[in-house]
Amino acid sequence: MKKNAKNLKELLTPKFSKPSFLKKTSAKVSSKVNPKAKSKRRQDVKLHQHLLSRFQTKKEARARKKAEYLATLPKGRLNRILYRMHPKRVAAFVFSREGMIIGLRVLGIAVLLGFVASFVIFAYYRKDLPKNITDLKSCSQGQKTSYYDRTGEVLLWRGEGDVDCRPVALADMSDYLKEAVIAAEDQQFYDHPGFDTKATFRAAFSNVKGDSGQQGGSTLTQQYVKLAVLNNNEKRLSRKIKELILSIELERSYEKDEILQAYLNEISFGSVYNGAESAAQGFFEKSAKDLTLDEAATFAAAIQAPGTYWEPEGQASLIERRDNYVLEEMVDMGFVTREEADAAKKVDTIAKLSKSRNKYKDIKAPHFVLEVQKQLELEFGEKNIRSQGYKVITTLDMTKQQIAEEAVANGVPKLEQYQFDNAALVSEEVATGQVVAYVGSRGFTYSDYGEKNIAGSPRAPGSSVKPYDYASLMKSSENWGAGSIMYDWVTVMPGWPANAPPRDYDKSNPGPGPASIRTLLGGSRNITAIKAMYIAGIPQTQDLAKKMGVKSGYVGCKDVVNKVEDCQDILSTAIGDGGEIRLDEHVHGYATFSRCGKVIPQMYVLKILDTKGKVIRDNTKEPVGEQALDPQIAYMITDILSDPSASFFRNTRGNARQVLRDYDDVGIPTAIKTGTTNAAENGWMMGFTPQYATGVWVGNHENTSTTNSYMETMTGPIWGEYMRRVSEGQPVPARWTQPEGIKTVAHNGDFYKIVKAACKGAPCGYGQSDIYPSWYTPKKSSNAQQKVVIDTVSGKRATDCTPERARKEVVGGGIIVPELDSSDPNYANFMKPLNTYLKSSTGEAIPAEDQIDDFHACGDAKPTVTISMPANCSGNCTITADVTRGTKSLKNLYFKMDGTTMAGGALDISADSNSYSLPYVPESSGSHTFSVEVVDEGLYDATASTTSNLTSVPFILVTVENQGLNVKLTWDDISASSYKLISSAGGNGFTLGCTPAPGSRCSGLVPKATLGGPGSYTLGVRASSPNRDSSSLGHTIP
Repeated sequence: MKKNAKNLKELLTPKFSKPSFLKKTSAKVSSKVNPKAKSKRRQDVKLHQHLLSRFQTKKEARARKKAEYLATLPKGRLNRILYRMHPKRVAAFVFSREGMIIGLRVLGIAVLLGFVASFVIFAYYRKDLPKNITDLKSCSQGQKTSYYDRTGEVLLWRGEGDVDCRPVALADMSDYLKEAVIAAEDQQFYDHPGFDTKATFRAAFSNVKGDSGQQGGSTLTQQYVKLAVLNNNEKRLSRKIKELILSIELERSYEKDEILQAYLNEISFGSVYNGAESAAQGFFEKSAKDLTLDEAATFAAAIQAPGTYWEPEGQASLIERRDNYVLEEMVDMGFVTREEADAAKKVDTIAKLSKSRNKYKDIKAPHFVLEVQKQLELEFGEKNIRSQGYKVITTLDMTKQQIAEEAVANGVPKLEQYQFDNAALVSEEVATGQVVAYVGSRGFTYSDYGEKNIAGSPRAPGSSVKPYDYASLMKSSENWGAGSIMYDWVTVMPGWPANAPPRDYDKSNPGPGPASIRTLLGGSRNITAIKAMYIAGIPQTQDLAKKMGVKSGYVGCKDVVNKVEDCQDILSTAIGDGGEIRLDEHVHGYATFSRCGKVIPQMYVLKILDTKGKVIRDNTKEPVGEQALDPQIAYMITDILSDPSASFFRNTRGNARQVLRDYDDVGIPTAIKTGTTNAAENGWMMGFTPQYATGVWVGNHENTSTTNSYMETMTGPIWGEYMRRVSEGQPVPARWTQPEGIKTVAHNGDFYKIVKAACKGAPCGYGQSDIYPSWYTPKKSSNAQQKVVIDTVSGKRATDCTPERARKEVVGGGIIVPELDSSDPNYANFMKPLNTYLKSSTGEAIPAEDQIDDFHACGDAKPTVTISMPANCSGNCTITADVTRGTKSLKNLYFKMDGTTMAGGALDISADSNSYSLPYVPESSGSHTFSVEVVDEGLYDATASTTSNLTSVPFILVTVENQGLNVKLTWDDISASSYKLISSAGGNGFTLGCTPAPGSRCSGLVPKATLGGPGSYTLGVRASSPNRDSSSLGHTIP
């Protein structure tokens, strides 16, 4: 050990030698050097040698100490590590001079690395954040879309939305609210640079304790950044870092009041209300600047949990937080006095909450606005429209809207008079397609059903769709024009039972006969409109209406037995029954007629602007359209609808005509078409001028019928008032310009004579000439003059098996042309009335040679019938017929007396066998022959007859009495069509009428002056249908 120690000592003992650089320097020193300089250099060398010697000595000492220390350690690396890790030795090292020096070095390096890491983290997260916050957003969570009239100045409504936010200036907010929020959420708001270290540590300490605390650690600036800039709720360190970075930058860029304003316009105060203004309006129906202390403090208290505090179960906690925290903090900060806070605590703020919170409060043109919102939600998505805060400038003209609402309101009393309860009106500017007025019901706030938009709901349109039928017919071939003839006779049609074919509104049978399309459309005839759709095609006609503007098409279709069907299979849609369309779209279709067949988009919106005022939709440019219907056809339909001489409505219905007289006198060219559904559930008046297309609907909200009155009595006043008032003071527009190619065609004179002779009734009409499209080519028949026997059932040539009743001899003249080609499966049905009713000296239509009766067979069995009635009939008796079918289904049964069909004796029947009775009261005495005749659908018939002796019994004139200036007669009511006076003096034939009296009797008054004044008279009553006289009574007038 000693030897080793000695060697170690020798090893560690320093051996100094003069550095080489010093030796070289000394050797080179000149002997001539200044002694003083030499002395100074010698001193410098000594000093350097001294410092070097000290450094070397310390180094050697540390080396010896380390060597000595290592010598004391156990052998082996692991043993040495364990030895050094002893707590006492570690502690000794840490507090040693060397350990402290090392600690300071580590700390310095850590600080440096921390600074570098902070810089790297800041740069890393900053790259994904906004480069600079140039706009303090408000309502970033969304805000409702606002709807304005066409001027962009009249607010119609702030729409529905998931968030209601209405940004206002800080000056327009209550000071109480600003102070309450600062006291509750960020008491150092005006002092911190965007974050509050003290508040952060306080919140963290509260979290550690498990106490939610009253005030969070985030400043108002951080809360705003979280909501408006970062816009997420993720609980991650990265978001907190981003939040802190942006908060600092926000504070550097904006004044405190600007940040506070943005915050109060952004924060949720509960329910769907973000921002102070929307919350004040929603909860208290007042402006944010009018909030009282108790209300403002309640809002501030709600910020912590806006989703739960306003619920019934959370309201107590809300008020407790307001009273015990918010108001107390406001007192401590000097915002309010103790007395003011105590007074606020006593206010029942919950009781002040708005009970209705009517989302439609102050809405203008409600049905129009909601229709716009619905359309925009379909286009942009519901979420966008409910949260992006768009400014929508609509097409609505507030002046015209007010006129429309007043016209509907003025028409309501007339509706109620006829037991209807609802009406709607839509008006469109023809040139632009812009909807300028839209009323969806009698009143939006009307209880139960006022909010339902009838204008945007499908309803059966009645005859108002007939213009589409005839337009489609003219489009289908080259053979049709305004003057073309169709045959208005009852005709079996596809979709109707053979024994119940469609009829016109006047129920006429067989119908008036042939007339021009001008007269038939103007007169709104049903049968020919159905024929027009059949010839043109049901899908083709409905598709044309859809292309012209009825974009939703025909919906809700049902056949005659109310089975739901595809609308394109329902022929009754030709007359507006069985299917439904929308009023607003129907108006657009009529506007397309006024535009000579050019369809353009129906516009509800002029512009849409985002929250920054940027235009994202501009519909103010001239619309681009397409030709949905040839201009010549559109013009012909318009010419017919605007022809007063062709309009049955304008010329025959006095009351309805009167309501439009003031409007018509203005002289504006106007096309009008009415519509009434079969059961009178819906009444329509559709019309257009060169400027506006307007439609009116009336009916019941439940779509039920309550009247048999003409619907024009109700639709006319509304339509007429609106159109007259919107036209007042405006230049009278010129008529529609006739398109090139329209030609006037003179009609065949012989044909004109035939049509004129065949047509019976008011709807007859056929001019010597009319307008036709340029491509018009009349149909011609090649039949020469010949006699042919036809089967009137099938419309084809008769055979030996055709029954006599179905046989008819016709003479072909080559003039009368059927509406259908002979190859059509319904040719026979269309031809049957022509063969029955169309006769002329020049000829009739002849079936082609290959059209042979295939409906009858020689083996067909005829129906059978028997008759029974008393041999003597006095007073009342019954005639009974027992009927059994043959091969064909039964169709008609006729009760006859002396060969003439009796009143009520023509019956439509269908059962295979049945018994039918007809009560009869003899109108005269004597022997008469009674018979019954049965006819089936093949016109096979059978007859049975009998004889009966009749005795006529007068009905009783019960009393005659003086009554003031009149004489009152009372008699038994025998359900006659009319009653007249029988008198031995004056007044004979005076119409009595029938005022119901007790005991199934009638009473009537006769002026004494009519009888001739005082005197004695014999009086009685004469009934018509049935024709009977009453007993007579003598009477004296004093």
